[in-house]
Amino acid sequence: GAVDLVLGKPGYSQSFETFVKNKPIIFPTYMRNEYPIVELALKKGFGWYTPKKKDFIELLKKIEKNPKILIKASSNLKKIKFGSCSKELARYLVSKIK
Repeated sequence: GAVDLVLGKPGYSQSFETFVKNKPIIFPTYMRNEYPIVELALKKGFGWYTPKKKDFIELLKKIEKNPKILIKASSNLKKIKFGSCSKELARYLVSKIK
């Protein structure tokens, strides 16, 4: 792919497009209704939340020093198989929204 990592708001459409492509993601912010996406990425180890510029820069430096971090995050993402588990993912999101 053209990118190794995505920086973006955790909107459902953008996030799932990113996940289906097995790209780890950094979330700089989120709205209350988007928190389940952030929580899923953090819990499953394929995303980061960096609310401060300093946090974002530190994460990028850490990844630059150790590219295996991205490999691990991509591997964690592939375990979920977003392209074939829409029912499982929908159940998870509904449980978090309730």
